[in-house]
Amino acid sequence: MKPTTEDRRQHQRHTVENSIMVNHDGVFQLVDVSKGGFCFKCPPYADVLDEWVSDILTPIGDLKDYPAERKWCAVYKDDNAHLPSLMKVGIKFGQLTKDQNSHLAELIGSISDLPTDWKIDGGNVL
Repeated sequence: MKPTTEDRRQHQRHTVENSIMVNHDGVFQLVDVSKGGFCFKCPPYADVLDEWVSDILTPIGDLKDYPAERKWCAVYKDDNAHLPSLMKVGIKFGQLTKDQNSHLAELIGSISDLPTDWKIDGGNVL
């Protein structure tokens, strides 16, 4: 039996709400984050470089100047004519400093401690 994508992953992914990734090309919606990297959504025509430095901004903490390396891209088409297609991009973190690793661990710890139905109101987790 072939292992699933979940089985092959080295790090558990944590879904994040109301969060963005900022890089040289703009601001994009963050899908999830793990100790190894993150995934974000962007328009299907976006030109995604192989490597860059990115910021991750969430309601519970920010990660600044994190090295990013593109691992995969996948275009998703929506059957509804009025909704555009999108692309998801999988990112592996580059070499992180001790402080960056610490901040990432704190953010993931905070995310994993939140209930699965958490909401944001005025910057506060409800």
